Amino acid sequence: MHAVEHLASTDRGVIMLRRIVRDGIHAVAAGQDPWGTHWPEGKVIPTHTQDLVMRIPPADTPEADRRLVREAGRRAVTG
Repeated sequence: MHAVEHLASTDRGVIMLRRIVRDGIHAVAAGQDPWGTHWPEGKVIPTHTQDLVMRIPPADTPEADRRLVREAGRRAVTG
């Protein structure tokens, strides 16, 4: 995919970011932590994406459904 790109000197940040992500993927595959991460020893890192399941039936209209999903998202984030 990247072989067909024509990156200029101004795209150096893109190249650097891709290298960081690629190195991080290789580190995780090798059982290591990605560069720049700091995990507190013995502490659980709180997230809102891994252990929360909300079952929300669809609303009657698309507008009401968007409101319902937005409200549920806010409740999930704020607790």
